[in-house]
Amino acid sequence: MSYTKPPFTIPEQSLAFFTCLPLGRQAQTEAADEPTTAQAWAPFINEQLAAWTLNPGQFADDDVVPPNAATIACASATAISLRDQGAPAPTRIVPTGDGGIAFQYDSDPEFISIEVEPEGRVELLVFVNGRLTHRAEL
Repeated sequence: MSYTKPPFTIPEQSLAFFTCLPLGRQAQTEAADEPTTAQAWAPFINEQLAAWTLNPGQFADDDVVPPNAATIACASATAISLRDQGAPAPTRIVPTGDGGIAFQYDSDPEFISIEVEPEGRVELLVFVNGRLTHRAEL
């Protein structure tokens, strides 16, 4: 018997943190020159994470643990789920250095990081003016 993990779902109260970002959930109407949520996520999902899947060891360094294929797959599933739930695309996606992957959002003075850990845990971190104001496991 195989177990299929349910799709990642970010809780509605956590999505509320995205309303402070330019492409937030409350922006119901998008200008003609603004990319749709799916278009904004496409480079991260179809290019960046796909390239990491082909070469997960590209970040190997003396002090950096690169994300493995399972972590990259989990990050890809997380990105697809966030996109499908209307979350804005991140400012950037980066390896955390300990084998994880972080989706980072910069919107001064807020900084939001959704981190996919190597063991599959997903954590939301919200900083305001450099101070951690909210932490939740998703």
